[in-house]
This record gives sequence, structure tokens and C-alpha cells, in this order.
Amino acid sequence: MDQGTSAYKIASEMGVGKTQIQLLWKRKAELMTDYENNVPAESKRRRYLTGNEENNELTLKWVKDAVSGRINVTGPLIQAKALDFARSLNKTEFKASKE
Repeated sequence: MDQGTSAYKIASEMGVGKTQIQLLWKRKAELMTDYENNVPAESKRRRYLTGNEENNELTLKWVKDAVSGRINVTGPLIQAKALDFARSLNKTEFKASKE
């Protein structure tokens, strides 16, 4: 791919949209730096704020403490604990998911 190649032609060859190619060109320097520094892709994922960050942090801390204390941690137990934390934070609309 040389600089004279159009985004449309590359997109057609790769089976992706033209916009995806244009966005990659725009972020080329950042992506190349990450690649050269062996930055794991998982650490670059965007995180979306949900309004439950404090509850999530408390629940995660509890899970880590429970596991280090050799407590058998199950999904329903984590959900119950998350709901407890939500109640203590007055988050009445909070629903503990299974994910």
C-alpha cells in the first residue's frame, strides 16, 4: 500500500468500510507506537462510564479480598454483594448483571 492508494481501493481489497481505513490512517502514529512498544490491545479498550463506577470498585475490592481470604466466591454471591453496595450508596435503580 503506497501513499497514492485510495482508502476506497484498500477498503475494497480488505473487505472493510472506507471509514475504517481513514480512521486507521488518522491513528497510524499512535498505533505504530503501541505496536513498537508491545502495548497489549486489551489495555487500550475504551471504557464507558455507567454511573456505577464506585459500586463496581467496591464490589471488585470485596471479590479480591474474599478470594485472598479463601472464600468460595460465586456469581450469585457477587450479585448479592453488589446489590448491598448499591443500597448503601442509595443507587435504587441498580441491577446486578450476571456478566
